Amino acid sequence: MESNPVDITGAQGTRSELSPTPDFGRPPVSEVVLSVQFEPIENMRGPQVGLLWAKFRHQFPRVEEHEPLAPVFEKFGSQEPAQFNVRLEFSNALPARRAWLLNERGDQLLQIQPDRLIHNWRKLNDEDTYPSFRHLFHSFALELREFQEFVSQEKLGELFFNQCEVTYVNHIVAGAGWETHAELDKVFTFWSGRHSDSFLPAPEDVRYVVRYIIPGTKNEPIGRLHVMASPIFRAADKKAAIMLNLTARCRPEDGSIEGAYNSLETGHQWVTRGFVSITTEAMHRLWERKHGI
Repeated sequence: MESNPVDITGAQGTRSELSPTPDFGRPPVSEVVLSVQFEPIENMRGPQVGLLWAKFRHQFPRVEEHEPLAPVFEKFGSQEPAQFNVRLEFSNALPARRAWLLNERGDQLLQIQPDRLIHNWRKLNDEDTYPSFRHLFHSFALELREFQEFVSQEKLGELFFNQCEVTYVNHIVAGAGWETHAELDKVFTFWSGRHSDSFLPAPEDVRYVVRYIIPGTKNEPIGRLHVMASPIFRAADKKAAIMLNLTARCRPEDGSIEGAYNSLETGHQWVTRGFVSITTEAMHRLWERKHGI
């Protein structure tokens, strides 16, 4: 969460600028996920993934394999289907796998499957510092450009991007501004804790799930911001905390890589500004909010 613009100049000389966003000196961010989804590359198999890993091996020397993620789309209208976790399979190929490429420390992760490229940053301990969205976006943009060039060079087809996703996972730990899971009014603007009479005691805890439609340039829906707050206790010290997930998923205006960059920018704007909107000014002071609208 920072205010400076980011310039991305890829192999084709394109540029994407991120506009100013609210900035915090001590944000409670524990994980950031940048993801692009595209039409499946049906001929991408293990050997191609191995060749691709060679391009990233200096940065991501460790490799793991995991089950693939199901495709996810934001759809609108009364006929919107529910999303389910299903196994991906591609024609003329074995069931697709998802490769995890990890750096030596394990706090940076690049995930690859035939319809998805994902970059994760993960906070491993309390001393770790969030590297800023500008840094992560720049790294992912270069990885995405490298991936696009690889797909072209190997004659695997062309990338057509259909969904882009920005996720922030925040762990808001008790002891600074609040103490128990019943005190959500001290952390969030959407919860007052008030009742119409005195019958109910203070709640044991509160869970919050809400969706917001993201409009496009013509005010048509192009995506959603998903917000979920859940009470947790940290495994390390059993301390009360709130896990706040914000995910913005948008459809690019077109299927190009520039459209994907712009969609990631939109997602970041909604996640960051949405975070500010639903959290209290008292918490902003504790997180050392500096600037931004």
